[in-house]
Amino acid sequence: MNTRDSRLDSAKGMLIALVVLGHLLEATNYWNEGLIRYLLTAIYAFHMPAFIFLAGMTSKPDNVKRRIAVLVSLLVIFQCLYFLYLPFMESNKQFAWLDPFWLLWFLLAMVFWLIAMTLAPASPRLALLISVAVGLGSGALPVLEYLPTLDRALYFLPWFIGGYVIGQAAFDKATTISRPVTMVLSLTSLILAAALWYANVGAGWLYGSNGFAVLDVSFSQGVLVRALLITIAAVMTLTLLTSADLLRTVFVKAGKRSLAIYLLHGFFVLPTTPWLGLAFERYGPVAVSLICIMATWLLVYLLSLSVFDRSLRTLGSRGGKLLLNTLDSLRRTIEPVAASPRD
Repeated sequence: MNTRDSRLDSAKGMLIALVVLGHLLEATNYWNEGLIRYLLTAIYAFHMPAFIFLAGMTSKPDNVKRRIAVLVSLLVIFQCLYFLYLPFMESNKQFAWLDPFWLLWFLLAMVFWLIAMTLAPASPRLALLISVAVGLGSGALPVLEYLPTLDRALYFLPWFIGGYVIGQAAFDKATTISRPVTMVLSLTSLILAAALWYANVGAGWLYGSNGFAVLDVSFSQGVLVRALLITIAAVMTLTLLTSADLLRTVFVKAGKRSLAIYLLHGFFVLPTTPWLGLAFERYGPVAVSLICIMATWLLVYLLSLSVFDRSLRTLGSRGGKLLLNTLDSLRRTIEPVAASPRD
């Protein structure tokens, strides 16, 4: 019997649409123009925390090894694909073999979060408190200036552990909130996004990939700002979860196939980046924002087709199985050598 929760898929679908929209909006004028910067601020203030929260909510410790193998295999495959693809694009994005390219950071971060999750069952509440402390204070670690993916993994760790520990209860409670309260939460979220926009809290904070030294703040200031961002993201995430039931018919399919949309939409965003920049200069922020919204709808619709999801799942499954078999063979080869007596 199918026990999949369509409310959860609806929430994931809304979030993956915001991921695509955010990347398209960045391609127009990055974070420089007022309207574009407000839209980006509203999206980045909560969409990754919420997405990671749902990822933690649906994760289980019993299949961690297989999931990690699938994620690593997909990371290797798409790192190679983007390496081959990028030379044909007019892009200022930098490629490095030892650093996940652009949106691929999420795959490596997921590996880290899954490993961290295996430590949580012994004392879930303590694990959540520790993850919050890590998320607030990790910006002070100087080594993370050179490891942006690890910095983001630590910054967003509370959301994954939070999803694992309290996600289902929070989601069930949120979906029972009345519509009037949902409207109040929606208005509050818009005001909070406007406050962040007015305070000029930009990409450096919301990406979670910059330490306190790069952001030129003290430890206490950095922790305070991160605590404020977590609180705002929590309010906006709650708003999203209360809306999941209302919009389930629109976004459910995208939510079921969110990984395919996430990994593949970059191949469409990169070639449109120069054109979107020209469109911004010619038509202005309002027109180009509408163009991005329509392009998001089209991309999400196309990449939600079953052929992409099915192909990606097959690719990840076979790659993960190959990786596990290779590691198992290597282990069986090494163990007799390690166990043999020495002269």
